Parts: sequence; C-alpha cells; structure tokens
Amino acid sequence: MRKRVIVIGAGPGGLAAAMLLAGHGYQVDVFEKQPYVGGRNASIMEHAYGVFHPVGGVNQLSKAMAKVVQEHGGAIHLNQGVKLYSYHVASTVGLMLLPILAPKTHRELEADAISLGIAMQITNILRDIGEDLERKRVYLPKDLMNEKGYTIEMLYNQEINPAFISIWEDLAIEAKRFYEEGLQSLHKYPISSQLPLKGASHLYRAILEKIRKEEYRVFTEKHYVTSLQKQTILTSIL
Repeated sequence: MRKRVIVIGAGPGGLAAAMLLAGHGYQVDVFEKQPYVGGRNASIMEHAYGVFHPVGGVNQLSKAMAKVVQEHGGAIHLNQGVKLYSYHVASTVGLMLLPILAPKTHRELEADAISLGIAMQITNILRDIGEDLERKRVYLPKDLMNEKGYTIEMLYNQEINPAFISIWEDLAIEAKRFYEEGLQSLHKYPISSQLPLKGASHLYRAILEKIRKEEYRVFTEKHYVTSLQKQTILTSIL
C-alpha cells in the first residue's frame, strides 16, 4: 500500500510538491479552499468587464500540473471549506493523540488520522444542524446549498425537502469515504488501540444511518446511538 501525503493548497507551489510526490509513488491528496486550482495565479474575471489577473495565464500551467497529479493516482479536492474546518477542529486533536495511540508508527499514520477526524466532524455537522442553527451557526457549504437550490430561508424554516436531503447525503457520502480512508491503516496501530478506534468509528457512522431512518429530522432532534445499538455494533466488530 502506498504512503499517503496531504498537501494543503493547490497553488503552483503545492501542485509542484504534489506532482513530485505522486511521481515518487506517494498517494497524494491536495486540498484547496477555493473552487479552482492556481492560487493567486488563477484567472479572475469580474462581472462583464473582463478584468483578469495580470499573471492569470500561469493558471494553465497549474491545471496541467493538477492533471499530472491525477494521472499518477492523486486527488485534487477543491472548495473544501467544511473539510478544512473539520481538519482544524477534529483532525488536529487526533494528531495530538496519535503518538500515544501508536508510538512507533504515528508518523506514517498521520494522513489517515486526519481523514478519520474529518469524517467524525462531518458527522457532527450533519447531526447538529438544528442545534447549530439555534446558535446562528451554519456549517452546510454555501456553494452546495446554491447548487441544490436550498436557500438560507429554507434552512431557517427547517424545511426537509429533496434539496436538503441531497445536500445531507452528499456530505454523508464524503464522510463515509473519509471513514474508509481513516481505517485502512488500522492494522498498523498497536492491538490495544485498534479496537477503541474501530469501535468509535463504527459508532459514529451508525449516527448517520439512524438519521436516515428518522427521515432526516435533524432540526428538532439530536440523534444518538442507543446502548443496545452500541452493544450490537461493538459485538459485531470483535
């Protein structure tokens, strides 16, 4: 299995590093907070006046570099506001605990630990939509809401319609992917750490399934896994 590396930023520097790492056999994931590659060199057009960044042409090179990364099996993750936020509030905690959980292998486990933290925080976001809204906090991506035609007024009116469900499911699918990435190196942890990590991950993932069964009622209810469900889940992974 190839070692994974996460690169933050899809500007020319980040893409160059990602391209070289991918060429040397690493599994590279590039995270960019904007919906495009190129960083400050990306082309920018304002309204109908055709105002471009003076070095916007360099963005063509950035696109070519991104393509090389992808051709070597890497991935470019654009407009990752929720994921970047999840990294800062959850993955960083996992990285601090990693030397305790896996003293001998923590360095090679960092990328997957980041993925696991992102997965869990996205789960928190999907579970706590109603509670966050009461505190005037909205963590659903604005671009995704616009894409699905779900307005901020609909959100405050607590409308559970096809657009809302589509947004929720898109994020849940992302969480699932990060759970899978986070657990792919579980065998590299000491035996004493494997069960707690696997158990916590499965319990958190079960929250998403429970919300589905409760027809996405996240505005008025906070969903938990019951003690009986926890027992069943933990028994199944032993």
